[in-house]
Amino acid sequence: MMENEISSLKSVKGIKNIVNALLAKKLITIEQAGQIKLAMATDTGINVENYLVVRNFVTDVDLAKTQAEMYEVPYVEVLDEEIDRDILNLITSDAARQNEAIPFGVSIDGRIKVAMVEPLDMRKVRYLETLMGKGVQTITNMEQVLELKLLKHLRMSIRMLLN
Repeated sequence: MMENEISSLKSVKGIKNIVNALLAKKLITIEQAGQIKLAMATDTGINVENYLVVRNFVTDVDLAKTQAEMYEVPYVEVLDEEIDRDILNLITSDAARQNEAIPFGVSIDGRIKVAMVEPLDMRKVRYLETLMGKGVQTITNMEQVLELKLLKHLRMSIRMLLN
């Protein structure tokens, strides 16, 4: 797909490359896309998502929303959600951290809503389903937001142990 074709798209559903998706949403310019692609080509160990946010090409929220649209999974701002303690305690803090995931609600069909950094990682999804004994509905969210929630979950767990 040519860059001028990409920048004229309305939806990023199905686009596999985050840089092309951001370009399609007009969140970055063609020049910025070139800069990012050059950085990715010269440093193969680069984490493109971190690079985009750290270099202020996009905000973490814009990045997460774009990824949600690409992967066709819902986006939710978990920090705005009040999480029921019973839902939160379906997995340990360690399991939440290792899988970069946090349960925060129940869907209409009874599956556990789980915010994940990598919502398409089926190995992690299956592990969480096994751990919780229920189906999982994945939601995308950014790592920094999840870290804040995980810290809160850890603090709550410690308080419960001390009481």
